Amino acid sequence: MGERVIYVAEQGGGRILEVALDGSADREIASGLGGPYAIAVAASGDLIVTLRDTGAVVRIRDGVVTELASGQARPGRIVVAGIFAYWIDEGVADGDGALRRVAIEGGAVEDLATALAAPRGLAITSTRCYVTETGAQQLGWVPIEGGTITGLVDGDGTPLGVAVDEAAGQVYWTAPGRRGGGWLRRTDLDLTTNVRVSFSPPGPSVILLDVDSVLWSTSQTLSSAPRAGGAYEDLAIEAAVCDFAVDASALYWTDPQTGRLLSTPRPAS
Repeated sequence: MGERVIYVAEQGGGRILEVALDGSADREIASGLGGPYAIAVAASGDLIVTLRDTGAVVRIRDGVVTELASGQARPGRIVVAGIFAYWIDEGVADGDGALRRVAIEGGAVEDLATALAAPRGLAITSTRCYVTETGAQQLGWVPIEGGTITGLVDGDGTPLGVAVDEAAGQVYWTAPGRRGGGWLRRTDLDLTTNVRVSFSPPGPSVILLDVDSVLWSTSQTLSSAPRAGGAYEDLAIEAAVCDFAVDASALYWTDPQTGRLLSTPRPAS
């Protein structure tokens, strides 16, 4: 999400679109891409995009597409921090996933962690990378320069999304659970605690942190709960959510079933 615009990856159509929140016409940023999946926006305004179909990571600058990495099995979530783009390669078999990075200006691709078991979620602090592994059913971290993973097993099922508040010393993640719903969980930066924050409707996935609340998507809703813990509230119901973002006034999400970008007012803090 940029300043008063949202960038949307049209995976089937191979395009990146810039959608203005003032209602003006959408703008095509790039086309002919091989299954664009996740987007990260650099401070410079560059877009860094993972491409599922071609196994690549590309930079889009002023409409020019430059390949930064190739040969990725299943590139997924991506985050820009400083001069680097960090991404998850989910792999195609349990145990062949990886966490990698490359400089935004280009250069050698670095392996920060390998042999990951179906990694999915990714969050970055100034010193660490936090990753969820659905195969190992754990949340883990590695030093930002790479190294051995330190893990915390999730007792509620398969962890997916992860979000970090470094200043508050907190890590939150979604755990879809085994039947009838899921959980939002919280730990400290060193993964020494494991606290249930809130029950969730079935299928909790993507997660964001607001000032006083946790926001997340499920298979049918956008929901929120107090960061300190408590009952959840559904902000949007019967919503097929692919991904979502938040600004000062609203929540925005993409609906893959209808191909629409939707919004609802941001909950009061």
